[in-house]
Amino acid sequence: MTNVGEFRPLARRSRVGLVLAIVLGTVMLLGAGVLGAIAAGTSQVTYRLHGGVLEVGSGSFMDGEHLFAVDKITSARIAPLRGGRRTKGTGAPGICTGNWWYPELGAVWQATSCAARGVVLDVAGEERPIVVSPPDPEAFIAAVKATTDFDIVLPPGDALLLKVVPGVAAVFLVITTSMIVAVFLLGPSRMLYTVRDGRLEVRTLFSRRSWPVGTLRARAHTPKVTLRLMGTAFPGYYTGLFRADGANTRMYATDLKRGVLVEGPARVYVSPAEPEAFLAALRAAGGTVDAAASAASI
Repeated sequence: MTNVGEFRPLARRSRVGLVLAIVLGTVMLLGAGVLGAIAAGTSQVTYRLHGGVLEVGSGSFMDGEHLFAVDKITSARIAPLRGGRRTKGTGAPGICTGNWWYPELGAVWQATSCAARGVVLDVAGEERPIVVSPPDPEAFIAAVKATTDFDIVLPPGDALLLKVVPGVAAVFLVITTSMIVAVFLLGPSRMLYTVRDGRLEVRTLFSRRSWPVGTLRARAHTPKVTLRLMGTAFPGYYTGLFRADGANTRMYATDLKRGVLVEGPARVYVSPAEPEAFLAALRAAGGTVDAAASAASI
């Protein structure tokens, strides 16, 4: 007991929980980074030829760009783009970029508007052909052969799918990751049970609940078959609504083997480090403590 009427939960540090927090946090932050990179992209395919160098931009951080001298282009031809399958890249309305495969072309890297036909560039030193879809394929090929400078910017892809959805998802993952890490690292230390002014108050990292002590009946208890219905259930930290002993139970605990069940307006399970002192405080404040629990606290 830290102060009069204040009780801390049993301190149970779980290595499994810490490892789980690190793994989950890392995976979720990586996912947020990927989604953020997608949202930060321009979502616009670009073709630029300046000084004899052709730059093909996908408009996506994930799919990148290809930059090469036009004298390395061994062939440029118009071809239909039918039956394409994305193997690693982006496929959304108005933007098809990255690594794709076509029955007639095989494996290619492309930056296109998902058009039905495009220009296939065979480039020395490139692992696979480069496929583009300029508005005027014939004029594009002529300009490349003549090394005539140009700037072509295709219309952006679907902004909702390529920017809004990934951006919102990235923010959600960052917030969720922060909450998960906070629960593992700070949750148990921020949990507190207070018996004061005729009320039992339970504080957790993100919430605070209280009940009149005079309406409560308490006893030492070990719950059976707990099932989370809503809330948090990590090793060493249980908060929210659970199904325990065949009844809906609100849990605010770090331990499921040695705790106190409080019944009244709600069925509540807590795990104070000093259960006997906690029960005595409830009884002194006007609560009802079962006889067996009372005898144990004397």
